[in-house]
Amino acid sequence: MRIAVPDFVSSTFMPLIAAKELGIFREEGQDVELVTIRALGDVEALRDGAIEFSSGTAHAPLMLFPAWRGVKLVATVAQGTPWMLVMKAGLAQRGEIEAVKGRRIAADRGPDLVFTYLLREAGIDIERDRVAIGPLPETSQSGVSFGEDVSEVLVCYSRRVYESPSNHQSNRVTS
Repeated sequence: MRIAVPDFVSSTFMPLIAAKELGIFREEGQDVELVTIRALGDVEALRDGAIEFSSGTAHAPLMLFPAWRGVKLVATVAQGTPWMLVMKAGLAQRGEIEAVKGRRIAADRGPDLVFTYLLREAGIDIERDRVAIGPLPETSQSGVSFGEDVSEVLVCYSRRVYESPSNHQSNRVTS
């Protein structure tokens, strides 16, 4: 059985990875192969019969299977959403949704639809309020998952913050 996951970085898919690595699938008599297929590509692979299960987002099948015709949600892999809307410190107070006005939000294909919907529900008009939602400008490597792109950006940012001369004093561990 082939199960598609968009990445091996996101904690969302950790239960599948753990079940595979700990032999839980094998104990249940299942021969499982986890296959990395970028978001939405997994739904296309499901449609085309290349995989038996997709562990991607619940909204992705709706893009190829309107009204769930042809697919069925059979289980959840994780609870809650891994999506967060994070801004640079000082640009907004916690819960201040109006702070997105005139800004760009990095979101991959699929989650961009969710953010658009949620912002609309919160009273933000994407066009009137000049909110741009789309992939990171650096996201250009074909076949690289958005999670891996984001992880790389966060690692680079963390290194920059840690290596900043103003942070050296506060980052030292003392005994």
